Amino acid sequence: MTEFCERAGVCVPHSHFIRPEDDIEQVAKEFSYPCLVKPLHRHIEGFQVEGKVFIAQTAESLKVFFETYPKLRGATLIQELIEGGDDQIFQCTALVKSSGEVGALSVVRKLQQYPPGYGMMCRGRTETNKELASEAIKLLDALGYRGLGSMEFKYRKRDGRYYFIEMNTRLPWYNGIFADAGINLAYLAYLDLTGQSDGSMNQPNQRNNVTWISLRDYSKWYMETQGKNPVALWRWLASVVRADSYAWWNWKDPFLFIASFANYFGIICRRTLKAFCLGK
Repeated sequence: MTEFCERAGVCVPHSHFIRPEDDIEQVAKEFSYPCLVKPLHRHIEGFQVEGKVFIAQTAESLKVFFETYPKLRGATLIQELIEGGDDQIFQCTALVKSSGEVGALSVVRKLQQYPPGYGMMCRGRTETNKELASEAIKLLDALGYRGLGSMEFKYRKRDGRYYFIEMNTRLPWYNGIFADAGINLAYLAYLDLTGQSDGSMNQPNQRNNVTWISLRDYSKWYMETQGKNPVALWRWLASVVRADSYAWWNWKDPFLFIASFANYFGIICRRTLKAFCLGK
């Protein structure tokens, strides 16, 4: 992906794949800090770090990390940390039709994510961002991509540029926001795949400032970042009530919310029973 970004003229953080034969001390000396140590795959045995990444603040801390976890050589990469808050992360999700034409596109800005810093979006909103959309389309063109794809970028205020972070070849988990914002990407992809897409149809425009929330993760975010601050609590509650789109709740189809709540309640009960039994 780094090569594709460079070929397309899309900014990408400086990255290095840690090979088993690498001289870690030399690599550490030549890299910039702080940097991220990221697993190449979501679940890698031995990556015993809370959250998704390890942050190395210095060359010495990076060296110590790989001395502690030597098996992670060949299974991780190090990447330049693009500074900025969670609200500087943007995701562009697009449908490239089988004809190669961009059929629809939506840009969502993260407002909060959980865990803070390197987690999944728990609150975000739709925003028109032509510059970001242009960068995403350049990358899709370079890949010769077809289908649904979601690209994440981070804005760096220092140079006013958007840096490509990652791409998922699917819809993101907050995909309910697209239909609520007037761009039903899943349905449009279905029409294209079944040959029902009308080539004369104009690309739909999203409604801006449509806010999406995952109440479960947004609650965890509040507890971790705001604690028992009563003023912050009222602001948090107001943001929940004013949201336009939710991870599980939709008044037209409440069964999904009921089923997910029942499942979550069952998990809590099982964990509580297990802890009680072990305590005995």
